[in-house]
Amino acid sequence: MGWLSRFALIVPILFIFSCDKRQSAKSTGSLHGMKVYFSQSETRKKYQNDFLKLAADLKTVGVNTIFTTVYEGRKAYYPSRVMHSSEPKLNLIEMRDVMKQNDIRFAAICQIFYDPDIVLNRSDLIPVDSHGNNVYVDWQKMVCPTDKEYRQYKLSVVKEVAKKFRPDILCLDFVRYPTTWELVLPNEKPDQIRDFCFCNRCLLSFTQKYSLDFPDSLIETAQKAAWILENHGEQWTAWKVENITRFVKSVRLAVERIDPNIKILVHTVPWSSEQFDQAILRIAGQDVKALTPYVDYFSPMIYHKMIGQDAEFIHDLTAELYETTRKPILPSIQIEASNEFQDYTSNEFEQALIYALMTPSVGAVAFNWGNLIQIGTNESDRQARRLVLQKVFQ
Repeated sequence: MGWLSRFALIVPILFIFSCDKRQSAKSTGSLHGMKVYFSQSETRKKYQNDFLKLAADLKTVGVNTIFTTVYEGRKAYYPSRVMHSSEPKLNLIEMRDVMKQNDIRFAAICQIFYDPDIVLNRSDLIPVDSHGNNVYVDWQKMVCPTDKEYRQYKLSVVKEVAKKFRPDILCLDFVRYPTTWELVLPNEKPDQIRDFCFCNRCLLSFTQKYSLDFPDSLIETAQKAAWILENHGEQWTAWKVENITRFVKSVRLAVERIDPNIKILVHTVPWSSEQFDQAILRIAGQDVKALTPYVDYFSPMIYHKMIGQDAEFIHDLTAELYETTRKPILPSIQIEASNEFQDYTSNEFEQALIYALMTPSVGAVAFNWGNLIQIGTNESDRQARRLVLQKVFQ
């Protein structure tokens, strides 16, 4: 067979392979998700009294699953007996019913170790880094994950959400140790990422678990942290991982007793297993292999422009997670640039969405609907991004 004949055979094979990789983008079984936040004023103004319109608008762009926070801080967006207060003009249980009637699946996002309200009254929950610093430097007011009372409170909230909403998916957000991964670029030095938590409660709990005593010469928190990381680093990472895994396990067991049909999803930081010296374990405390028995979906938040990666990284990380867990992976991607200094065209958004839907992904979640309804922004650009969703999702 001549080279021309062989080439003629190879080209169709390559074409079929290429089409197969994009096939999941058009698969009718794919989960096409959209994050919708009623903490955003424009979203609330437009839809809080018209959930039918929201359902219609989402279906127009091919969305079949809505992801939404059902509480923010200590305020519930439904009648709650567990949380500090409920929003009187917003009941997302009604929205859940409307979505069900319109064949849109409902994913309830539960923020776990992020709670900007509670730290106003409980300073002991403010996490302390390895330098003894407990000052928040950005919007992410996360709490120390080891306080038993707080963990029980958040488990009670999750159980209430499961009972009242009966969501198709219950999403655990901020179920990790504090880290602002959105600000960590690929060239970041591992030791420059803040490492939590070294508060007195954590130091006591860790040393008691492993029967350790600090040398008498160590007085300051930073000294004790340095001693732990230098002499017991592996144990420290294992202890952090155990604290996160145990909470997720407790959620799984509690939710199964309420309704075994509810799926559990965990949002993971968008770091590969070896990136930043295994920071997903060492810093975030998220061990996807350890979490696997208790999770139905993993959803890495791969806002690639935000973290300085190219679009192909979305597929690469999705594939790695699947190889590690053999669980359905739902990458979450950004619709718009995170700030005015980023160049993120609608064509790039389309490319990101296609990478997100490639095998072995079981779908994709777009972040977030507010980007597509903002008043006073470039309407033609927003329309272009809506057309991307229609083209790829439908």
